[in-house]
Amino acid sequence: MTQTMTGSDKGELHFEKALAISPSRGLLGIAHIPAVLNGEYKKYGRWTAVAPSSSTDYLSRIAVDTVAHNRPVIQNVQTKYLPYFNGVSLTHYDIAYGFNTQARTVAIGEEWDPHWTFGVLAAKYGPTKFGPDGPYRRWTKIPASSAFSAVHASPNHKILQ
Repeated sequence: MTQTMTGSDKGELHFEKALAISPSRGLLGIAHIPAVLNGEYKKYGRWTAVAPSSSTDYLSRIAVDTVAHNRPVIQNVQTKYLPYFNGVSLTHYDIAYGFNTQARTVAIGEEWDPHWTFGVLAAKYGPTKFGPDGPYRRWTKIPASSAFSAVHASPNHKILQ
């Protein structure tokens, strides 16, 4: 996301340290993301963490951020609600980068790819569970109700907009 906005990427290690993420803390870094983004990328706007109250509220927040603010929305999700994860349950981050209000769908980009990160695709992330390509790519037609359920079932129920 930051590379899309700025044309450069500070790298995962920078954000791991800035967000205070570690294996023992899990994905609690989402609590730090607004402060880090507001501190390092303030010329691109202001971020806040919000918990959408419904699928309709969720879709309207995605629409406002992607159109009015011209930036994707960071989401904390429980993957089993996203159809392309084939029921596999992981607590995870992704970004919503588009929407279709008539079809009530959201475009989601899966940024983290264990094959790229670790050099191998562990069996639990591989084609046998997730289909022939695995889940890590752009998904353009996810039902807003599924995406909202994934956010709502996450540990903090929040998106960053």
